[in-house]
Amino acid sequence: MRNRILRAFHDPPWAGHTGVKRTLASIRSKFWWSTIRKDVEEFCENCVSCQDKKNPQGPQRTPLQPLPEGTTPLQRVSMDIVGPLPSTYKGNRYVLTFNQAIIRGDFFDCASERTCCRNPRS
Repeated sequence: MRNRILRAFHDPPWAGHTGVKRTLASIRSKFWWSTIRKDVEEFCENCVSCQDKKNPQGPQRTPLQPLPEGTTPLQRVSMDIVGPLPSTYKGNRYVLTFNQAIIRGDFFDCASERTCCRNPRS
């Protein structure tokens, strides 16, 4: 009878193989027996579907490789999407960012919002 209860609360698609904590909480809301925690832990530990999700054996990600920097402005440009962020008053939640990779170039220090001066280091 216990195995039927364990399967009923852990295996169905709506249960979603939720792991020990959630399966235990779901079963305890309807049933109780003295070894309930141990039985749920063993059941989840031996569940093939849960083990496949925890330790995928498929292809692993390739490590990132450094890209060469550009030598002229806008030769190498990258972009990224940042978010989701809290919504603005217009409902926007993402920011599109662009970056250029350059070894040497013109760098500017902004003295105020209206004026920028050339950085003396360049």
